[in-house]
Amino acid sequence: MSLETLFVLPVLAMLTLGLLGTVTILRDVLLLHEATRVGARVAATTVEDATVHAAVRTAAPELEDLSLQVSPSARGSGDVVTVSAAVSRSLGPTTFRLRARAHARVEPIVDAPGTDGHPWWSGAGPNAGPRPAPDLAPVAPPGEPP
Repeated sequence: MSLETLFVLPVLAMLTLGLLGTVTILRDVLLLHEATRVGARVAATTVEDATVHAAVRTAAPELEDLSLQVSPSARGSGDVVTVSAAVSRSLGPTTFRLRARAHARVEPIVDAPGTDGHPWWSGAGPNAGPRPAPDLAPVAPPGEPP
C-alpha cells in the first residue's frame, strides 16, 4: 500500500459518509412532504383531526419524532385546510429542522347533515356510496316462455 493511498482512503471514507447522511436527510424531506400531502387530502375529506394524524403517521412511519398541526381544527365546506409537519434530523454536529406544509380545499359533502363527517355516508348526491342492487326478475332462457 502506497503513502498516497493512506492519505486518500480516509478522505474518501469521510466523503462517502457525508454523502450517505445527505441522502438520508433528502429522503426524510421527501417523506415529510408526501406525508403532509396525504394529511391535507384526508383533512379535506374528514372532520376529525385524529384521522389526519393517523394518515400522516401511516404515510411516513420512519419519522418517529414528527410534530403535526392541522388548521383550522373545525372546518366546513370550501374552507382551506393546512397540514404542517416538522421533524429534526442531525448530520454530524449540525441539526436540521425539516418542515413541510400542504393545503387542500375541504370537500362540500364533509359537513353535510347525516354524513358523520365522511363524504361517502350520505343518503343522496353523487357521493352517496354503495347502493343496493335493484330487484331484478329472473330472465327466462331464450326459446322458453317467460
